[in-house]
Amino acid sequence: MLASTLRLADVHYRIALLRAKMTAVRITAYVGLAAGAVGLGLMGIIFLYVGMFRLLTDAAGLPVWGTFLIYAGGHVVTALAMLIGGMWMMRRGKGGGNT
Repeated sequence: MLASTLRLADVHYRIALLRAKMTAVRITAYVGLAAGAVGLGLMGIIFLYVGMFRLLTDAAGLPVWGTFLIYAGGHVVTALAMLIGGMWMMRRGKGGGNT
């Protein structure tokens, strides 16, 4: 009786260990895929910036400094929108409810 109980406990232990290993492998694969997606996304953004730069300087005939000013203005507007949105969300959270 004791031997079968120990054997059953050993089987349960091995199953739990196998599940933990499978979970670790799955998490590793997800992290790798997420890192690849981030890398490809950053490359896409870089190519988008280069393409817009070429479009504005070559096709539209803007000077380089004008293109950089457009980029800077776009970043300032985006940063302000994120700042205002963050402040709004923080004020909304202080009310104690989701109103």
